[in-house]
Amino acid sequence: MENPFNGEERFCATSRKELTVEIFVTEYPHLLAYLCRRAVLENAPFELTRETIKHYGFSREDVKLLRDCIASNNRRIIDELREEYERLKAIDCLQVVPPKGGGGSLKPKCLPKSSP
Repeated sequence: MENPFNGEERFCATSRKELTVEIFVTEYPHLLAYLCRRAVLENAPFELTRETIKHYGFSREDVKLLRDCIASNNRRIIDELREEYERLKAIDCLQVVPPKGGGGSLKPKCLPKSSP
């Protein structure tokens, strides 16, 4: 996404007409991407299930407008996070074992323990 939602922009709806799913998807896709990212990071990706459709009162047209956009956002976000996860796994110094009993220094997980 070229212009991801960064939390700095503010949106104020002054009428119900400004809150339609169509306007939300076409005019503010970065907000939908932000909500999808937040849901993925909470380990509960936003999906159009019967429960969510009922909860939000989405119509069939709403679901048609949202389905591909939500699925695309979720795929992109999960792929991005997986790539970052793999990159971080390759950094040895992040593979540390916390000290037991609250004392001592951190030792890399991959190094053998030295004898006292």
